[in-house]
Amino acid sequence: MTVRSLKSWLMPVISQHLLSRKRLLALREKSEIKRSAQQRPHVLHFFHELEDPYSQLLAQAIPLVQNKYSVSVVQHLVGPPDDSAVPVRDNLKAYSQQDAARLAKQ
Repeated sequence: MTVRSLKSWLMPVISQHLLSRKRLLALREKSEIKRSAQQRPHVLHFFHELEDPYSQLLAQAIPLVQNKYSVSVVQHLVGPPDDSAVPVRDNLKAYSQQDAARLAKQ
């Protein structure tokens, strides 16, 4: 029989609390109250990779989002992901072009 340490008993409980939906919603509410009190707008951060089809679609949708919601948009130009994150880059590029074309029709 294995004896578990106090840490092994407590960590799941602590993790469950820190990652709970209830805590997330409470943090969001607190942040929203603070943002509102400071009269700051909602901010949408847009990480735009110039050659990415999904980024192109989103760039086209940004004005629609701004018209529908009162948000300020901050655009961040980014480069392509590292090779370690995209082991088969050509496949990803081909699929993302097809997928973005399908999404654009929606």
